[in-house]
Amino acid sequence: RGRRASIGDDATMSRGGGEDEDADLRSTPLLGRGKEDSAAYGTETTDDARFYMGVERESLLNTGESGLNEDEAARRLELFGPNQLKVKEDSMWLKLALEFVQPMPMMIWAAILIESIETYIHQSMDGLVDVIVLVVLQLLNVLVGFIEEMKA
Repeated sequence: RGRRASIGDDATMSRGGGEDEDADLRSTPLLGRGKEDSAAYGTETTDDARFYMGVERESLLNTGESGLNEDEAARRLELFGPNQLKVKEDSMWLKLALEFVQPMPMMIWAAILIESIETYIHQSMDGLVDVIVLVVLQLLNVLVGFIEEMKA
């Protein structure tokens, strides 16, 4: 009768030349084809439907219309585990450390460095007060950011 097409087999994609054109089109997933090709053959569908053309949905899911029975559900649960994503939790200390290198804290670190150098060069008490204020501001900024991160 007709041969099954493989991906990229252009012979089955051309019009004519086959006993059963529709069978060839149903068995060809049309991967890599543009809308022009799919519109020409009347097969414009969603990507998933295009890939599985001619295959019954229930056979793709490996289940019937009523779903899995209890034994099969228990077997799949044992085989594959629960249907949950694993969430990787970062340590609390890592989150705290990362708060010191965010963009705003980095700008405050730069201001502390510049003010410290200026204070050292000019030997001024006013500069030392500024450095202390900036360090306190940095610690408050990190503390607020850490608390907000822990709430999220």
